[in-house]
Amino acid sequence: MTTLRAVVLIGAAGLWAGCAGLPPGSSREILVAAEGWAPIDARDSSGTRRRALADAQRKAVEQVSGTAVASLIHVRDAMTVRQKVITEVRGFVSRTDVLDERKEGGFFKIRIRAFIRPEEPSRPAGPLPAEARFALTVTGLGLRDEDLGAAAAAAIRKELLARGFDLSDDSTGPDSWLLQGDAAAVPILDSRLGSFHSARAQVSLRVLEPKTQTVVWETSQESSALGLDPRSAALAAAQAAGALAGQHATGEVLDVLWKRF
Repeated sequence: MTTLRAVVLIGAAGLWAGCAGLPPGSSREILVAAEGWAPIDARDSSGTRRRALADAQRKAVEQVSGTAVASLIHVRDAMTVRQKVITEVRGFVSRTDVLDERKEGGFFKIRIRAFIRPEEPSRPAGPLPAEARFALTVTGLGLRDEDLGAAAAAAIRKELLARGFDLSDDSTGPDSWLLQGDAAAVPILDSRLGSFHSARAQVSLRVLEPKTQTVVWETSQESSALGLDPRSAALAAAQAAGALAGQHATGEVLDVLWKRF
């Protein structure tokens, strides 16, 4: 019985290894577990849960496609923290099972089990189609919401313009792709910071199709920052998270557009 079981396990392992080399477009799926976070917004409980779920699904896909994190801390007259997350996300979440939901430290956390179907890029990233126009709006959530939204929007706009995105102030135009975002920040209490203040921000960004208003792409990015007061720390964190969201958009939205033009 022991020998038979060993043979079966070896055969299954060989089958899985063979599936790992299947060509793009195959139906193989990979099972992973991930946890997503979102700052709690008492005015929008359903939106909070949706953002946490989207963050968990993104992290599940990242486990399949890979992610790299780099941080830089520089101390001189003041302390600044720069963080950059580089992720190439390719894949579909075919099914999601929610394992756990809870509130902790000002965040709504959701743990999932997801089936990921890897996908190879349809074509290399290239210049945007000439007729693609975007309207960007970012809403702040929680305290200092207007300032948070403006800080995140400025960082996103800078990244998009640097890559040649055509941005319009008219979000009602029939041909404008809508870039909608949310920004939220929570303080991080740490006695080791002395007179400095720390905050962590999350910026969610999504693209809506002009005619159907269907969400065709979304990302959620987080970043921490220090400041001389709670407000400056929150704004710096929102700006850093917005820059990360903008960087993701400049690469990944291209593929979404090429599939539709």
